[in-house]
Amino acid sequence: MKKLLVTITMLCISIFSFGQDKIVKRDFKEILCKVSEIGTTEIKYKKADNLDGPVYSIKKSEVLKIVFENGSEEKFEKNELSVVPGSNRNYKRAITTRPFSPLGGHINLGYQQALTPSRALVAEIGLIGPRLGDGESANGAYGRIGFRLKRTPEVVMEGMEWGYNLSGTYIQPELTYSNFTSSGGGFSNAGRFSSSAFLITLGRQMIAGEMLTFDISGSIGYQIYNDSQYTLGTIFEGFRTRYFSHSAFGGQSPVAWKFSFTMGILLK
Repeated sequence: MKKLLVTITMLCISIFSFGQDKIVKRDFKEILCKVSEIGTTEIKYKKADNLDGPVYSIKKSEVLKIVFENGSEEKFEKNELSVVPGSNRNYKRAITTRPFSPLGGHINLGYQQALTPSRALVAEIGLIGPRLGDGESANGAYGRIGFRLKRTPEVVMEGMEWGYNLSGTYIQPELTYSNFTSSGGGFSNAGRFSSSAFLITLGRQMIAGEMLTFDISGSIGYQIYNDSQYTLGTIFEGFRTRYFSHSAFGGQSPVAWKFSFTMGILLK
């Protein structure tokens, strides 16, 4: 009786296995199927339990090998330049800073959060006061927040996958606010200063080594300021151009502008 059961079991396995291939993925998961085509970047197949069903596809970069029904195997070497789905899109956040800001009398910390491959929220807070070298003494803080829109989403060639969520050329409306006191020096007056600005920023963010991000941008917009001066710094009365979060074309001008270089670390 036992021999009969074993024989029937082996027969069933043989029948089910007939005409069946096996795709072994790089994570060692197996797909029982019938391979119909091995292309340049994709492998097409039908599921073993539904050979009359639809055709599925899988990227060759995901496949370790194919074991065919006759027992032969075809292995696929891993191409370091190939794109594994999702690998580029795993990085949706970044912590950033402007590395040269201490030269201008402040330090800052920024955060980026990708919402979609072409949209992201960007925020930054800054502490005014710490600086490298001599210069104007100021103390205060600033903040800015923006909504980033990528002009043309970047893609990679294989399968036309999205590139990194946070990389690419973008346009970014943003709001900034700065408040600080200054003891004067150079071409600045002493007093308390504050300014709010609405800026339109154009820039490009780049990714290096799946770890670092670099961003170069320029902004222009409109500012509202309040300068409570108590001592004049120089003969340039009322001349105030720098609010740390942005600059202005003179103390009486509503035009605000900013150029910045930021770098950061990508996070998943």
